[in-house]
Amino acid sequence: NAQGAVQMFTSYTGIAGSVLTSMSSGGGGQVSGGGILFPNSAITLSSISDGTSNTILVGEQSDHLRDAANAPIPGGSGAITSQGPHGWAMGCTNDTNVPPNFQVNGDNRAFNTSTTRWSINQRGLGNNSGNGTHDNTGNNIPISSAHTGGANVAMADGSVKFMSQNIVLLTLQYLSDRADGNVVTAYD
Repeated sequence: NAQGAVQMFTSYTGIAGSVLTSMSSGGGGQVSGGGILFPNSAITLSSISDGTSNTILVGEQSDHLRDAANAPIPGGSGAITSQGPHGWAMGCTNDTNVPPNFQVNGDNRAFNTSTTRWSINQRGLGNNSGNGTHDNTGNNIPISSAHTGGANVAMADGSVKFMSQNIVLLTLQYLSDRADGNVVTAYD
């Protein structure tokens, strides 16, 4: 519920890339243009040079952001997700640029996408602009789920994988970028 209107929320977010590639920074956190579903993207399969089976397209975001003691950190409209309080219908600002040039008057919120900055099911981040995890559409809300041990991701080849929350963060970031030259051949 945002400003008296009932909003529909999904449990998945587009992966914009990682904090290792093509960055725009501002009040919403860091926004990448190195993945597939970043603001104003027009990515084709042929531009995914790291391989479609090695690039995350969509990640699960069905759990609350949680503190270090695993207690939910609610935002003003419920669970903190990349949709912010606005629901799935929200797009991005009226900036037609892509990262690193994406930003209007300091507003670089990229609704319904996440830039991989944190581990899967990362705890202890808080409702925090500096972390990119604030409740009004932080750009760095982690992939998360209430499943034990990890979360689901959809790869660019159409396959769905349950990815362990113990995956090395750098490996997760490589999998979030489409053409960084860091091809990951084995992971769990």
